[in-house]
Amino acid sequence: MAKKRNCRRTPEEVSIHEEAVKLRKMTDAQLVEKVRSASAEASKASAAFDELGKTANRTAEFLEAFTNANIPGIGKVTVKKLTTFAKENGYI
Repeated sequence: MAKKRNCRRTPEEVSIHEEAVKLRKMTDAQLVEKVRSASAEASKASAAFDELGKTANRTAEFLEAFTNANIPGIGKVTVKKLTTFAKENGYI
């Protein structure tokens, strides 16, 4: 199979190629540092995901409290709309 010409590459392919070249030119120490920083970022993202789960739980609790509260002007239909909105947008 022939090599793909540079002028035929998409912008995404060009950026991936540039990053791959940068990685190949790194020293061992630089590679280890890059992997460690990526690992630290992944653990931060995992913690943020856990916090997001707690937020979804809080949202569900809020909607449950709304359902039980007797607030004039907010009935079952409004609570249903809020619940549907929260589910569609990933809050729950």
